[in-house]
Amino acid sequence: MESPIEVLDALILKKLRELKILELGVVTSVFPHSDSNDKDNYECNLMLLGEGEGVELRRVPIATQHIGLTNIPNVGDLVLVAFVRGDSNFPVVIGRLYNDEDRPPINKEGEIVLSSDTLKRMRIKMRGGLRITITGNSIVLNTGKASINIDKDGNVKIDTDGEIIISSKKGIEIKSIDKVSIKSNSINIEGDTEFNIKANARGSINVGGNLELKGGIVKIN
Repeated sequence: MESPIEVLDALILKKLRELKILELGVVTSVFPHSDSNDKDNYECNLMLLGEGEGVELRRVPIATQHIGLTNIPNVGDLVLVAFVRGDSNFPVVIGRLYNDEDRPPINKEGEIVLSSDTLKRMRIKMRGGLRITITGNSIVLNTGKASINIDKDGNVKIDTDGEIIISSKKGIEIKSIDKVSIKSNSINIEGDTEFNIKANARGSINVGGNLELKGGIVKIN
């Protein structure tokens, strides 16, 4: 005859087996909040694996590491599902798992690596209007009144409503194998001790009005 303690242990074990705690699932569709007018709230449908195989859970909330951060799973991702208070009516996706088909990117200890063939755009938006947008074609830093755009072909474009100041305690060198153009309503070039303009081939100075040359000694050869 079983003792009262053994009976109680068996009852507790039976109840624990009836509880839904953690399950694996595969994402079948996703519902990101892609428009300000939609009612989607960062959810997904998923098909359970293991004991619950064949059961599809719909509109399952997805946990996030930080409020303001979104990274919706891809269809086909393997996810870990928890059940609030062990209730199968309250599932939550709490993480994604690598597997034999979806391997992690090559990484080393101490590294943070983001690598994805499905990632189309990454946006960082800060209070005050600062935005960083990364796509497969370009990186754009935008403050609202200034922007820097670097594209995959190596082109760099800087636009600003304010001043651009380049300062160095050592040298500043601008090089190009092609033409360098500077255009403005007014251009001033000043050297505290020395000023040189040199062309290895031809050179010309053209002005629409008066041209004035001043110096202690002016030599024209």
